[in-house]
Amino acid sequence: MRTLIDIPEDMARSLSDIGVRRKTSRAGIIREALGEYLSRHKASEPGEGFGAWGKRAGDGLAFQRKIRNEW
Repeated sequence: MRTLIDIPEDMARSLSDIGVRRKTSRAGIIREALGEYLSRHKASEPGEGFGAWGKRAGDGLAFQRKIRNEW
């Protein structure tokens, strides 16, 4: 899919410089950067936090109330 974006001239120059050093196109660099950004900011999968409570014993609600009382 093609998309059109406006970027500042200094960013375009920086992308071109990187492209020359890496022997790749500006579009390739942008695709790579977007891929990295999206992987860092992806929505968490359901169940991703499963087991986060770990080996703590006790009631989670009681723990939450205790922590809130400290505020």
